[in-house]
Amino acid sequence: MQGVFILPGENVEAYLEYSGYKYVMYINLKTGNTTMGWVKSSRLRANGYGVAPP
Repeated sequence: MQGVFILPGENVEAYLEYSGYKYVMYINLKTGNTTMGWVKSSRLRANGYGVAPP
C-alpha cells in the first residue's frame, strides 16, 4: 500500500503466514485507525508482544 509503513519498534498483530508473508494488522495508537495487509515474514521478528520490524 502506497504511503503505509511500520516503523522499527512499532507492533503489529500477525494472523496468517503464507508463502513467506504474514498477514498483519497495525493499530495507529494516535488515531485508533487500523491497517491490514501482507508483509514479508523476513521483515518482522517476534518480540513477545506481537511482531515488529527489526
